[in-house]
Amino acid sequence: MSNKIFPNSFTIFHKLMTTFLILSIVLLASTLFLARWSFEKGFLDYPNALEQVRLQIISNDLILEFESAGRDWHKVSKVKVNEILKSLPRPKHRDPSTPISSIPTNNNDGKSMPRVFVLPGGKRKGPSTALFDGDGGFLIGSDLLLNIEDNRIVSVPLIQNGKVIAILKSIPVHHFSETIPTEFSKRQRNLSFWVGGVGLVLAIAISWFLALFLSQPLKSIMRAIASLSNGDFSIKLERRGKDEIGQLIDNVNILSKTLESSRESRRHWLANISHDLRTPITILAGEIQSLKDGVRKFSQERLDSLEQEVFHLRKLTDDLYQLSISDIGGLRYEFLNAQLNELMEAIVSSYDNTATDYGLKLCYQGEPAIASIDFARLSQLFSNILSNSISYTDAPGNIQVRLFKDKYFAIIKIEDSYPSVLDKNYDKLFDPLFRQDTSRNMRKEGSGLGLAICKQIVEAHQGQISAMPSHLGGLKLIVKIPLAKEQ
Repeated sequence: MSNKIFPNSFTIFHKLMTTFLILSIVLLASTLFLARWSFEKGFLDYPNALEQVRLQIISNDLILEFESAGRDWHKVSKVKVNEILKSLPRPKHRDPSTPISSIPTNNNDGKSMPRVFVLPGGKRKGPSTALFDGDGGFLIGSDLLLNIEDNRIVSVPLIQNGKVIAILKSIPVHHFSETIPTEFSKRQRNLSFWVGGVGLVLAIAISWFLALFLSQPLKSIMRAIASLSNGDFSIKLERRGKDEIGQLIDNVNILSKTLESSRESRRHWLANISHDLRTPITILAGEIQSLKDGVRKFSQERLDSLEQEVFHLRKLTDDLYQLSISDIGGLRYEFLNAQLNELMEAIVSSYDNTATDYGLKLCYQGEPAIASIDFARLSQLFSNILSNSISYTDAPGNIQVRLFKDKYFAIIKIEDSYPSVLDKNYDKLFDPLFRQDTSRNMRKEGSGLGLAICKQIVEAHQGQISAMPSHLGGLKLIVKIPLAKEQ
């Protein structure tokens, strides 16, 4: 047996409408049932309350009869008592010739008297009533009350001088057998059915509207996802709220933007990598062809030129290989606690002569900081950064390297002088093969993958790397490496 609530053919619209409709029907049926139950209970409680009043009224007449008989129920006229039990008490100043059927239904204080049943011949009869003595013994009246439990009857004690001399008991109304109340109850029931029908129509209309209203954003999201699946990443949905559907729309928009950015990055990647690979290959092919044709003579200068292009091509392929294996987690790291200051001093010292040859001044300032590092990878990281700074900075210029620490990180700042990077491109510097049209990019050497590899190395150390403008006029790179735990 399937555990599914809805058939597989149901759309989200059908499911929402069915859910709302079932909920509406349950609430409507419950409301009508409770209203009908409350009406019938109140409809029965009213005559029963009147019967309570009737018993209290006739109790006075019975007490008078009891006094007249010498305070002995056995001497009281049974005919007289039966007349009192079966009908309303007569007003004190009623003319005996007045027909009993014309007795007013208001007592002396103006309050409404309980209704009674008028029999043919002008006789009136109230509900089945009986009189019991103070000990509960039956005296006179309807013997139907002998077989009914006390909790199902209406009773009023007859009290004289603070003592219960008898108890009046009457059978309450449990249902109506007379025409007028029965017809009234029937009309109310029919009216409830009409109200229920109108409520059901409204429930269907409201359920349809709510299901359509709630399913419309989902349909828009489905169409957007279908467009994304077909390669259309220009989709932009309008957010309609701050609920889960609104968050889903935001996520779809972010996904669309991310996919579009990834596609553009892939296109730029392919274009740049094709250009960077084709350039040294074209130069190599031209040099070799000119040597074969005898246009140029083979010499040490030609050989150095060929070697330079081969070196550039090998550097590019090595960087591509390192970046690719880093993306798939193929680079291996061996972390050891080491003094980061000593590593930085050694790396900066190794670039002193190179910086001088380029007409640059390289300065370093650091403090002791122990971190868990892979010595070889961090050497590669800072070598790439310093190499980029030297290659990109105009002479005469300055490069400053500073190491300090806070509570959790060792922080290394590398700053250089003019030229800098466009503000919009700082976050893109770590994208593979990113190019910008500024003088900072006018150079022949380098693969354009150095900073992308640097980012991979920093993240492998659970660190952070960022770029921003330098006060020297060029670029500032900030590398944060977590300190060793014992610090």
